[in-house]
Amino acid sequence: MRKSNKCLSYDRVLTLLPKEFKPMSIINYRQKLYQSPKGIILLKESQIYQPQKVLWSGVDKDILEREDISFLCLTAGFMGILLIPVECLIQYIENNDVSTLKNGRTNLRIRVDGGKFVLYDTNAKELDLTNYFIQDEHTELSRDSI
Repeated sequence: MRKSNKCLSYDRVLTLLPKEFKPMSIINYRQKLYQSPKGIILLKESQIYQPQKVLWSGVDKDILEREDISFLCLTAGFMGILLIPVECLIQYIENNDVSTLKNGRTNLRIRVDGGKFVLYDTNAKELDLTNYFIQDEHTELSRDSI
């Protein structure tokens, strides 16, 4: 998979997944969908945007549901990954006024502060995602300067 100078490579991400998610096989290269024993995983990348210390990504709720995706695996810059259950995201999107992009995707903004990862939006409640974070012990965390 392609290398990035803004976040962990997909190959590195795959090594960080817990053992109960392995073995994995790719089922859609373009959409970065992987089949695991725990269900389908969607891999997305995000860097830490400074100075706000925010991760940003976008998801299409319809694709999450149609493809029966179980987990969103989002890179947290070079710090590690967030392995978020999709049911948690869908519930957040349905119960909050979350902003969308022109293409219809839902904005995911995650504030990184003091070791916490908090999903937020202007008109939405905050959701603590810290328990879904898996740190990359082999990467220099100072690159993200959190």
